[in-house]
Amino acid sequence: MSTPVVSAPWHLQGAGTFGTAAIGRAPRVRAQSGPLVTLLDQLVFPNGTGRMVVGSSRVRVSGVPILPSNAQGQHVTPGGTTSNLLIVQGDARVRAR
Repeated sequence: MSTPVVSAPWHLQGAGTFGTAAIGRAPRVRAQSGPLVTLLDQLVFPNGTGRMVVGSSRVRVSGVPILPSNAQGQHVTPGGTTSNLLIVQGDARVRAR
């Protein structure tokens, strides 16, 4: 079953704050709401950084898995505290497995 894809950093939430930027290698592969976020992108939050650990098993951009709404990741605060990243929404117009 396909799920919506993360296409903007504000689709991610870590430690209660939404993402502000996703710095990566595929800025030209875009959905309507923004560039697709991939497994190797560095995620920036107001209270720390994050990285994804599990991405799509089938769909890749420039050889890197994209992030469906069931992807998993970690958020790290400047103090070293870790928490799980939540995907609060994805772009419903772009779907992947």
